[in-house]
Amino acid sequence: MQELSRLFGSGERVKLIRFFLANPEGLYDMEEIENLLKIKSDKLKSELNEIEKSDLIIKSKEQFSVEIQSGNTVKSGVREYVCYKLNDSFRFLKSLEALMFDFQNANRDVLEERFRSIGRCKLLILSGVFIGSERSRLDILYVGEAIKSQLADKVVNDLNIETGKMLNVHILDIEEYNYRYKMYDRFLRDILKEENEVLINKIQNF
Repeated sequence: MQELSRLFGSGERVKLIRFFLANPEGLYDMEEIENLLKIKSDKLKSELNEIEKSDLIIKSKEQFSVEIQSGNTVKSGVREYVCYKLNDSFRFLKSLEALMFDFQNANRDVLEERFRSIGRCKLLILSGVFIGSERSRLDILYVGEAIKSQLADKVVNDLNIETGKMLNVHILDIEEYNYRYKMYDRFLRDILKEENEVLINKIQNF
């Protein structure tokens, strides 16, 4: 991910490119994109302008029906928005998709560092998009102690934004993992048997 940021100029630009590629039918105004991707408005505007120059996205003015409140009165009206959408005729669309969604080459050290920050990591497994497996039901399995739930949510949300995908991430406390393992929890056992890549393993019953 860091390599792509350097190649394309910024991490924000990579987020935006992945976002439009992952939502080819979408039509979005700046406020929507800002709320979804958490990019500051000034930076967002400049990055959208640069991407538009490449013809990857198309800018248009769209009119939408809105409700306008004036005091206790609500009236129907029309408001014009500047919107952006993917240009499905972009010459290098397929090549760009292959590059942007090649998560098999994602930096493992960066992933480890992020998940180590949410607690005392005991087990970290990659599967699904990170190993090119379409059959896997999971992309990331994390098992740890003293898990900071809010930070864990942020890490997962940031990854979803950066990858342009809703990753299937399963986070378990070590006690819950041990209990489910001993009870022969089918979901957990199946995940451990699936093709995967183990980044961290500090537990015995694996």
